[in-house]
Amino acid sequence: MGRLCVPQKKMVPAVVRLLWAYLISLSQIANASAIFGCTSFWGNNPCFHQDAFRYLARTSVGPSERAPIVKAANVVKFGELLESKCDDTASLAQVPHLMRSYLAMGAWVSDHAVVDDFWDTVHIFTAIEIENIPASRMRVMRNLLSDC
Repeated sequence: MGRLCVPQKKMVPAVVRLLWAYLISLSQIANASAIFGCTSFWGNNPCFHQDAFRYLARTSVGPSERAPIVKAANVVKFGELLESKCDDTASLAQVPHLMRSYLAMGAWVSDHAVVDDFWDTVHIFTAIEIENIPASRMRVMRNLLSDC
């Protein structure tokens, strides 16, 4: 459907919620069972994102049978990060706002991140299965659209 890029300092949560409400609505009309793509972390040095990756590895990696296979040459495998401890609150703060909104909708992520030197980012495959979106979140999105 496209790409949503919002600098964190310029993000307006209400606009992002409205975009997601519309996207979910379109997905339901199309009878889609999931929305998937990548979530990007600014900066291509994965060391800066280790705490966030560790948090995602512990809490959000999806089913292995649905996970994308590793094809890129420069990746960070999350399994290697599970051995060290982290503070969940501090680690979650390192997760980009958009990814946190996806997680609130029940998203799951792949077991690795891909370093993209060209775009100066690190990407993580992210999937939201429509049936797993919490009912309370769906109500909020429906109400947003009905107000438009």
